[in-house]
Formats: sequence, structure tokens, C-alpha cells
Amino acid sequence: MLKEAQVSGRAAALLCVVNVLLAACGTSTQGDGGPPPECTFVEDPVERPAAAEPPAAVDYLVSAADPLVSAAEEHAEYRDQTGRRSEVLRLSAVLEGATDGPTAIERIRAAIATRRDALAGDRPLFVLLLGDASAGWHGDAAEVPAAEVGGWGWAEEITSDNAVADLDGDDLPDVALGRVPVRTAEQAEQVLGRTRDLEQGYEPGPWATRVNVFASEAGFGAVIDSVIEEAGFAAVEEVPYDVTISFTYARPGSPYAYPPALFSDRVYELMNQGSMLVTYIGHGWEEGFASIEWEGEVAPIFDTADLGLLDMQHRVPLLLFIACLTGSFDTGDSLTERFLLQPRGAVAVISSTEVSHPYANGVMTREISVTLLQQRLRTVGEVFMEAKRRMVTAASDMLREDLDNLSAVDETTRTAELRQDLLVSHEHMFNLFGDPAHVVAYPAGSVEVSLEAEEVVAGEPVRACLQVHGPASGHAVVTLETDRDIIAYNLERWQMGDPGRDDVIVANNALANDKVVEVWQGDYEGGGIAVTLPTSTEHTGTLHLRAYVSEGSLDAVGTAEVSVQPPAEDAP
Repeated sequence: MLKEAQVSGRAAALLCVVNVLLAACGTSTQGDGGPPPECTFVEDPVERPAAAEPPAAVDYLVSAADPLVSAAEEHAEYRDQTGRRSEVLRLSAVLEGATDGPTAIERIRAAIATRRDALAGDRPLFVLLLGDASAGWHGDAAEVPAAEVGGWGWAEEITSDNAVADLDGDDLPDVALGRVPVRTAEQAEQVLGRTRDLEQGYEPGPWATRVNVFASEAGFGAVIDSVIEEAGFAAVEEVPYDVTISFTYARPGSPYAYPPALFSDRVYELMNQGSMLVTYIGHGWEEGFASIEWEGEVAPIFDTADLGLLDMQHRVPLLLFIACLTGSFDTGDSLTERFLLQPRGAVAVISSTEVSHPYANGVMTREISVTLLQQRLRTVGEVFMEAKRRMVTAASDMLREDLDNLSAVDETTRTAELRQDLLVSHEHMFNLFGDPAHVVAYPAGSVEVSLEAEEVVAGEPVRACLQVHGPASGHAVVTLETDRDIIAYNLERWQMGDPGRDDVIVANNALANDKVVEVWQGDYEGGGIAVTLPTSTEHTGTLHLRAYVSEGSLDAVGTAEVSVQPPAEDAP
């Protein structure tokens, strides 16, 4: 189906709705690019990996507050069924009478180190702290104490679980550690039960490879905010094109802007539709995110009074809050804790306990993108642990150099030493809330894309053979997409006081996020698909052919790049 390049206003919104409905209904569409190529396929089934044989030593350790031991044991039994070797430690037994926080932390860390030393090879040790914490812990075994660390100019005292995961004193985590900050067995079962349900009920669909990003304004002025936005897109361009990404931004000058009155509803919609990752980037505090402000018009980016609207369907995403204080779990019910305790809420959240810094936030965001979306590590604990280690130890590259150069204009980050101190402090203030052994379910299979030609002239078709290493038959959606930093369709201009302004902005946001310029979809069989997609002069340069196929509980995805060249001018 060839989509019109110039659309605007409500017609654009309607066109996007029609495209979504076509995808949902499984309508087969074929452009006018001519017959498909001759291809030979083989059936190459791929199944989701079975549970591994458990190791000889414990690789899944739960340190549970005393009232939560029964819930911990039930969850450990499930982990054993997935190939772990589990152990539950009753907190009072580990503390051995300790009544002050530092002693308690040292004894918990020692118990972890003993299990880590017994684990052979480079197999990770997963540690779940099951229990809430509060400031000023004094021996109450109904809570799992949090460490207090400090010594950096940006944050003199940091509430941190990283200090428990750091076994050798280098500030880097040595185990994959997460906390479920609950106080009752019922709350523990609510969070851990949802974790088990999600792992056992994988559902193929667009949510399996979808990432949603929403953000507040940086607040440094139009020029610098635009530079930050460009740096963000540079990081996004690293993400493989088998992942789809949507953006919702509070800056009115952005093509991804969304109206203040509708912003919070849109965020709830994005969370509830299902995805592998939802990221918020911007300002925050213990109980919420920043407001969106447009010339005196103020509304919440995310209205926490409506948390009961959370109803995450299909795929409960990992939530990444790159914002200050949203994970401040020792001061009461932080926003992170409230997300976890919603009946249809989150199962895993990464967030900060303290006031975080834009530079370290940017590095954290980039490295989680690497470990989750590029390296595709198997569990949220490994994703988080390796991202933290990369923050401090990864070799510098062009994007990290750009972040360093961008930050050098600020007094707090003008030298390499100051930037390093910031990164180390953020090792401690960002924490994982959820079971660190929670499995990140990527599509089990792959699609091998063989292009007839890697370069075509606009107007010529893109012809490809798609060998599926996965379900031999099922439903396929094959698209040609622009680079993520390209706005593929014309947007309608608007001003603040325009009647119908919000309708225009919503339509623009849909168009700006729509990178698909051609689509074919339909059922297939025999292990593969032969496909032809037309091209036009409206969209030249690099395009990405993306194929997603699914059947039952299995799916597969693959991409390839094709260069579409403008046609040569007619000879005189």
C-alpha cells in the first residue's frame, strides 16, 4: 500500500488510524511493484529455549524480610523450575542481631559474597532483596535495610542497593541485584505473581519489539534543548531497526510534541498498549514527573492521581525513569513503588533515589539501550548490571565523546574528573526494582532478508526473499521505513491560539512517529516470503526493510538496508 506523502490535519490522523486497523485486522496489501522474486525456502523451526540445567551452586538468592519468607519460598520454587538453583535467607538469620544499618549491610553483603564465590565460572548470581526499607533502620527484620553511601560533590549521601551488589569496593555491581520494596506477603505475591505470569505467557505482536519514549522539556532554552534532542536521536539511531520506537515530547517546537491537556492520557495509552520498554526522560520528584507548561497552560505529563488506569496489556514493559527521586524508596511510597503495587502495573522499574544529573542520565540511558536493545541480555538484572559497568568501564566512542563535549559547557561537568565522579555517584543512585532474574522475552526467531539489489532507483521496486528462522507459517508484516531522524510526511503548521490546535498537534505527532512508507502484509507458509515493495521519489536515501512474522506463541524479526537513489535528470 503506497501512502500519500502530503497529508495534514484530521485527514492525517484518519490515515494513521486506517493503517493501524489494517495491521490489526491482518489485511494483505501489495503495492504496484510487480511480481515477487523467485525464492527457495526451507522450513527452519525455532522454539523458545527450554529451562537450563541448574548449576551446582546457588545462582538465585533471596534475602527476605521475615514476614515475606513464605512468598520468597514460593517464588524461589518457581525459579528452580526455570533452571535456577535458589536459596531463601530469612533476614533475621543473616543479621545475627545487628541493629544498625552499616553492620546489617555488611552481613548481607558477606552472605552474598559467599554464594558468589561458590558459583563456578562467569555465571551471574541473581540477588533479590524482598522487603521495603525506611530511613534510619534500627534492627527491624520486617524491613531489608538500604545502604547509605557518599563522598561525591553532586550527591553527598545516596540511598543505594548498589553498595550491596558491590562485593569488591570498586563501586561497580558484581551481582545482578534487584529489590521488590513491599511490606506484606500479599503485596509480594502481587508483584512476583505478575512476573511469573508474564514469563509464562509470551504473546507475539507489535508490542514484542516496541519501545515508547516520553519526555519533559530540558528547560535550558530552545537552542540547547534542540541540541539535547539531536543528541538523543543520535543514541536512538544506534538501536537496531527491528525495534520500533515512538516519541512523545513536551517541547512545543518538536514534531513529536503533544498537547498539555492530552499528554497524560497519551502516556497511559502508551503504557497500556504493551511494549518491551517505556522510558521517561526529564524532571521528576518522589511522587511524580514534571508538568508540561505552554505559555501559561499547565498540565501533568503523567497524572499520578489516575494510577488506577494502569492496565498493561499484552506485554508489561520494563520502565526506565531517567529522572530525579522517582525511586526514593526509603522515604515512603515513591512513584516507583506505586507503579509496582498497581494490580495491572509494572513488574520491573529502573529509577533514581536522588537528584540525578543530565550528563550521567544521558550515559545511563545510552548504556541501557546498548545492553537491552543491542546486546539483548537475557534478564533485566543482567541488562542493568552490565549497563552500570559500561557507564564507567566501556571504551569511549563517538557518542560518548559527543556527550562529554556537550556537557563540558556546564560547571559541574567541565572536566573528565568531574564527569567520572558523576558516573560513579549514579552507579549508586539508580536501582532496579523488581526480580533481577525476570526474563526479557525477545522474538525467539529471526528473518534473514536477502535483497535482490541493495540499491535501486526511485520508482523501481525493492524485491526480497525473506527466509524465516522460526514459525514456518503464520502472519507477516513487511515494511519499508525511513531512518528514525527523518520526518517522512509533511506536518501542518500551527500556533498556540489556533482553533483545533490540539487536533493538528496529535495528527502531527502520529505522522512524525510514522516511519513506514510502504507496507505488505498477509499470511505465508513454507518457511518464507517473497515480497516486492514499490518505491517513489518522495522517499529516497536509506530505507529499512523490516519483516515481523508470528504464529501462536512464536515470532521472528529481521531487517536489511536498501539505498533508494533519486532518478537521473532527463537528458537535454
